[in-house]
Amino acid sequence: MIKKGDHILITGLGLEFALIMCAGYFGGRWLDRYFDSSPLMLLICCALAFGLGVYILIKTANNLAKREAAQTKK
Repeated sequence: MIKKGDHILITGLGLEFALIMCAGYFGGRWLDRYFDSSPLMLLICCALAFGLGVYILIKTANNLAKREAAQTKK
């Protein structure tokens, strides 16, 4: 069940995911210009950023589930 404070956490996760993807995109573009390897570094950085974002989402969801389970046991 989503509680009142969880809305802020969920919004923060979405913003965090978007910022990670932007960092991957702009970092990949910069690396492509630096190494003249267009679009290789862009694709690699975006894939890594996506993986990191999904990892953070899953980690946070697991922590929320554990917190919820601990509160229901009380």
